[in-house]
Amino acid sequence: MVALIALPIPLHRRWPLGVLLASSALLFVYYSTGYPGFSPAYVLSVQLYFAALAGKWRWATGVTVFYLIAGYVVTLGLKGESVMQTLSDSLPQVTLLAGIILFGEYARSRRELAAERLRQAEESRERETARRVVEERLRIARELHDTVAHSMVTITVQAGSALHLLGDGDDGSPRGGGRPEGSRCPPACRPGSSAPRPSSPSVSASPHRPTTTSPEARPSPPRPRI
Repeated sequence: MVALIALPIPLHRRWPLGVLLASSALLFVYYSTGYPGFSPAYVLSVQLYFAALAGKWRWATGVTVFYLIAGYVVTLGLKGESVMQTLSDSLPQVTLLAGIILFGEYARSRRELAAERLRQAEESRERETARRVVEERLRIARELHDTVAHSMVTITVQAGSALHLLGDGDDGSPRGGGRPEGSRCPPACRPGSSAPRPSSPSVSASPHRPTTTSPEARPSPPRPRI
């Protein structure tokens, strides 16, 4: 019968409360059939521990209190022992059962604390990763901004220099070695133009060159009169 009470123990990881209730029911049947009595701590210690470890410490405490009260009633009513003697005899059992429940609850709290710390560490790593991603994006954005700004400044300076070189000087002539306006070819003399070209004079009318005439065109000197 004792082996039958311990039979559900291998299922404690999946159904800790069910194993505790099943073992308690079998123990009650054992006591009811008149078998020799013994402390419930001997057969319910494992079930109480895993029930408290699963967070069912209230159920574990209720089962423990039920069997302790039942033991008191049987001892005081049937055996006729004194109250002080009964309390002194049951004190080790009470201490053992309470210690088992408290130890299971302590192990559960430690497990939950470790899980909470692990979760916080994971969240901290995720936040650190997100922060590094944001910082990398800001760094890339700053580099792109500096590169684009430098390129725009270079383009502006080069454009201003080109406009300065291509602009007119103080005397009306273009800067940068350009041809003067008078030396530009009119549309009529451009290659491929169908406009009639003006006839060029045979003699240059430059004011700096003296005009030369043929000997026949020169006037004869006056003859002296006699």
